[in-house]
Amino acid sequence: MPKEYNGQWSIPGSEIWFDGTLTYSIEKGGELKLFGNLKEHFFDRSPKEIILGKTNDGEITLINSYHRNTSSGNGITTQRYEPSIILEGIHVNSHSQLTFKSALFRAHNLFQWIDNTSIDLLNPRNDCKKYSIKYEAPENIPFSFGEEKRGFISFDAPLITNGVNNKIEMHEETYVHLHYNQPLSYNSILTDISKFINFLSLVTYEQSFPISIILIDKDQTLRKEESKPYKSVRCIYKHTRYNKKHKIRDSWYHLISFQDISPKFSDITNKWYDLHQEMESEILLLINFLRHKYFFSEDRFMECVRAIESFHRIKHKNQKLDKNKYNKLVQQVKNNSNLSGEDMDWLNAKLMGNEPSLGMRLEELKKSYYNDFIDKHIDHKVFTDAKNSRNYYTHFGKKAKKKALQGAELSNLTRKLRGLLISAILTELGIESKLFIEKLEYHLT
Repeated sequence: MPKEYNGQWSIPGSEIWFDGTLTYSIEKGGELKLFGNLKEHFFDRSPKEIILGKTNDGEITLINSYHRNTSSGNGITTQRYEPSIILEGIHVNSHSQLTFKSALFRAHNLFQWIDNTSIDLLNPRNDCKKYSIKYEAPENIPFSFGEEKRGFISFDAPLITNGVNNKIEMHEETYVHLHYNQPLSYNSILTDISKFINFLSLVTYEQSFPISIILIDKDQTLRKEESKPYKSVRCIYKHTRYNKKHKIRDSWYHLISFQDISPKFSDITNKWYDLHQEMESEILLLINFLRHKYFFSEDRFMECVRAIESFHRIKHKNQKLDKNKYNKLVQQVKNNSNLSGEDMDWLNAKLMGNEPSLGMRLEELKKSYYNDFIDKHIDHKVFTDAKNSRNYYTHFGKKAKKKALQGAELSNLTRKLRGLLISAILTELGIESKLFIEKLEYHLT
């Protein structure tokens, strides 16, 4: 829902406050329209690290607000800023004060993935004269996501009873809680949230995004754990993964069923966070296609190949020959040559080739993560087509174009390679192939 905050705005250290309005929507993000001037000089276009607001909804802190325009008329200066993050319920003077000890958030498709409803409607004959509704929240689901960190998933069912004609609304919600032994910067916490979102996107095979985020500092976390009233900070920002086209997906669609991995869920999430730390760019290259998974271009193929090569480079041997043996052979070739100057530079460039080829990487990944999908779809032709197509879309040579795949054929090749990479990642997480082979076939063939 779009939201509007009316009030006065200033920057830390200033005693001057200007009237203004902050608006926010999940599609457009935030915008502050200010009737005043926060610039230090006329040509100042620098972002404001912190803007403070006293509004009808309480204290607001805007983080990294970028100047969009300044206009003047009838003696009134108007400025517009676009904040990166809106923190509702707090005032701080510097980023160093933005540390929190816990967070909770809701995520798109999380409830559908957990797939554990506890609403029991006792109305066997659809009788509107007499019925009852029973609800008892399921037990929390604990999980690990790193040293000195702990998390759990909780459930509730908010009930609204003040509607017209005593209208009652009830729905179930699922929340992720992150707790830290020591206070952590808001940026680090948002990074942990993004890692969970990426995991959820992969297992549901639909782009997820945070629906709401609450941050709680050290003192308030203690009050919360003691079941006392506590004050929280609502964190609002335009998430780059959000798109209204991303659908609610029921369990039949998901790549991995939560029920299938629930006994190992904590171990899997811990491995996911470690893997994400180890190969963040490779995971992001994989997850990125979910933002527009029905769109294809040559860039999608190249992203998939880069992710596969990088994954192999990190997880497997990245040299064809032993390093010492290779260096000795290179030196021997140089010693036996009579080249110098530019000719020697040419030779040095040619001798820099101890990394395995793309074909060799694909062949090793096939052996290491072998399953029924890989057996059926990853063969020598895939190795050759991937090598030839990557060569063309890297250099765009006329001769290479004849061997490169294009259009639907290239899209089909990319899906097969994506299946190989997904198989490798899920196997690294300790998930058996029998739990995802059927859905991998459904989504990628």
